[in-house]
Amino acid sequence: MKWNSIRSSILAAMAACLIVGVIGTLMLLRHNFAQNSHALAVESVDGAQRLFSILEARETAKMVDVSDALATNRKCATLWPRATAAACWA
Repeated sequence: MKWNSIRSSILAAMAACLIVGVIGTLMLLRHNFAQNSHALAVESVDGAQRLFSILEARETAKMVDVSDALATNRKCATLWPRATAAACWA
């Protein structure tokens, strides 16, 4: 066998290994990127849903407080000419 053909065969095998390695690395990077993107999206949606439920609970509590205040004001408006402040807020 000639020296040039052995050298070219080894270079061809090394080039093939390099190409396979680069392709494998790129595929792993793409797979990990897709997994991380999916995990981040799921975490973002869960966080947004938790935040929305917290804000919804706060708004509901505010609505209860406002309706109580309105009911008290309505009571005071009907009693106002002859009632004291203590009677309105009792």
